[in-house]
Amino acid sequence: MLSVGQRVVCINDDIPDTHKFYKGEALPKRGTIYTIREIVPPTERYPEIGLYLAEIVNPPRKLRSGRYVELVFRSYRFRPVRSANIDVFLKMLEPTRVREVAD
Repeated sequence: MLSVGQRVVCINDDIPDTHKFYKGEALPKRGTIYTIREIVPPTERYPEIGLYLAEIVNPPRKLRSGRYVELVFRSYRFRPVRSANIDVFLKMLEPTRVREVAD
């Protein structure tokens, strides 16, 4: 489940040529880590969750309806960043006491 403030990594930056009308707008790059700024719920017209990213803020563009909206990125292009807590590894390096068995 995605949440605002969560870090995600772009896994798909392949935008078909039919969508190249996004000239001049910043787009996510594969392998780059981003922070979710806002989550856009699915609609009837766009049945996928959309994401606004803190590191990419594009100017709003005018739709045919007359509304101005910022370019939203589809969530399937991202996955959560996997993080490992270093404390787990530090604990493994700590010496352990060996108990001697009495005869």
